[in-house]
Amino acid sequence: MARLLGGPPRRPESEIQQFHSNVARSVQVVLEEVLLEKNTLLYSRFPSDHLCMAGGVALNVVSNSRCLREGPSNAYLFSLRLGMPANIGGGLQP
Repeated sequence: MARLLGGPPRRPESEIQQFHSNVARSVQVVLEEVLLEKNTLLYSRFPSDHLCMAGGVALNVVSNSRCLREGPSNAYLFSLRLGMPANIGGGLQP
């Protein structure tokens, strides 16, 4: 992976280099784009003003803010991080 990205992996407790910040920012931007695309796709198939998201990625505040600003629906964030299918039940709540 380091060779593909063109830089060294960060060792625990080591200084964060500009390379590592650049990789993190790039991954964040891609995540936001994918979530917006999926949000739009879901809205086109199931038009609803509400979207329920759960799991670790759903707790990403930066991507959630962008989805709320630019996406077609509001989001309800269910704070389970266990990858459980609890979002199905949460989506049924008014």
